[in-house]
Amino acid sequence: MKTFWLLLCLVAFRASAQDTAGVNLKEYSESMPDDDANKDGPFLFAAVPYSGNFLSPTDHEGVLNLGNRERMLRVLNTYDSSDVYFFAPGIYMDNANKYEFRVLRDGKDTMLPWSPLLHFTPDSMEVGGFKSEHHYAFLGGFRTTWDHYLIIDLRRRGSDSLLSSSVVYWMPHKPVLENIYTSADISSLMTDVIRRITEPYYMFIDTAQLNKWAILYQGDRLDSLTHLPKKLILPPGENNIVFYINAGIFSSDALEYALLKDGDTVRPWHAGDFSRNFYCLANLTAGDYLLAVRFAAQRQSVMTYPFVIRKAWTQTVGFKVFIVGMILVIGFLIWFMVYQARRTSRERSRREKLGLELKSLRSQLNPHFIFNALSSIQSLINKNDISSANRYLSEFGTLLRETLKGSRQDFSPLHNEIQILDTYLHLEQLRFPFQYQIDVGADLPTHDIEIPALIFQPLVENAVKHGASSLQADGLIYIGFIRDNAGFTCIIRDNGMGFDTSRGSAGYGLVLTRERIEALNQDPSRSLHLGILSNAGSGTTITLRF
Repeated sequence: MKTFWLLLCLVAFRASAQDTAGVNLKEYSESMPDDDANKDGPFLFAAVPYSGNFLSPTDHEGVLNLGNRERMLRVLNTYDSSDVYFFAPGIYMDNANKYEFRVLRDGKDTMLPWSPLLHFTPDSMEVGGFKSEHHYAFLGGFRTTWDHYLIIDLRRRGSDSLLSSSVVYWMPHKPVLENIYTSADISSLMTDVIRRITEPYYMFIDTAQLNKWAILYQGDRLDSLTHLPKKLILPPGENNIVFYINAGIFSSDALEYALLKDGDTVRPWHAGDFSRNFYCLANLTAGDYLLAVRFAAQRQSVMTYPFVIRKAWTQTVGFKVFIVGMILVIGFLIWFMVYQARRTSRERSRREKLGLELKSLRSQLNPHFIFNALSSIQSLINKNDISSANRYLSEFGTLLRETLKGSRQDFSPLHNEIQILDTYLHLEQLRFPFQYQIDVGADLPTHDIEIPALIFQPLVENAVKHGASSLQADGLIYIGFIRDNAGFTCIIRDNGMGFDTSRGSAGYGLVLTRERIEALNQDPSRSLHLGILSNAGSGTTITLRF
């Protein structure tokens, strides 16, 4: 099998060498006039090095600005950065003074203004079948950069009408991978090698080749530009592959290719070894490959194609890798379980510590509340208001039961907390005849919202102490609950004399409330924000946003 592949590549090399030996200008693409009436008159054609062909109107539509040059025009492209040479059969030494030519870049920039024809072909030169016994005009060689084009215009001196024009577009272009041959394609490979060497412009892929890829790669994602799969995956032992590159070149030196395996270059950039378009890669070992092909004169535009030769089971270390992977996975799982257990334990300890801290703060609030209530009862007794004192004491018992019940729970429904506040303020009116208002938003589901128990009590006590108590019947306390996006806000406002809101000067109940909020906010699932605005003589506003 190896001998067959070497012989096949050698045949391709010899046929190609005979075909390209002694390359001369007659092999170059040429522009010819399309108007039969002017066939015997002067006209232009171009010699394009190595590669190029005629562009159809759809190829250059929207790219080239050709003006009214339709009658005597042939448009070429070139993939080579060398000069393109222009000739004018029909113009000789004895009539050259009657004609002139110019060179335009992109149809608008003058590269060479209207100039006389001063150079002529030697006797030995033959271009496009035109012998040079009469030494016809040679305009010279010109070039531009990629994605630009030149227009050569020829006219008779003193006339505004063009006799002929030639256009060459330096087209950015990548070679195209047309077909791939493996050991299963020996017969079709032999046929195509002979056909494409003897007929360089034969570009068709037969139905059998198309069906081959459709069958072998049915269901895989196919290349949108060609019939080939995006990535060729070959079985173990498929070590000899031939790639056919459609590039329209005249010399094998016009193309270069490189081969990478597993990310490393195994064959650096160089010209094809055998034929202009066939690349024979023999004796490949298993691995991930990338074939790269480019025009020698357009090295910035590279066509790449990945393919894989799978390893045989006896050549791989898959089982060992699997065992090592399993050990690593089990080790990771053990580590992760230990890590999660420690993390859960730390989180449990943190929550227990936080719970104890909150209970401690609540336990400090309860004596504070009871002390304030007893002080109120004492004040009524001292005023000899026995009836109010008894009423206060009776209702205080009910309030105390609700308060102690709430103190045993971390959270309580907002509805219950509002009822406790209403009972408390009603009792305080026995001491101070102030007015109060509790306003609850209609869209606030108070029965469904759970809040920290007794969170409002010290704030309302503060409003009574610093606001309503000193103003007596003129004292006003407003408590509002309003919906706020995903949460809600409680506003407690009084019209008292105000107080110093700094932490060191605030009352004990307010200090404990701040500490409790800080502790609650250690849980990332909660967010409480306390704001206090107090000005001397204008009252105090406290906002607690959940």
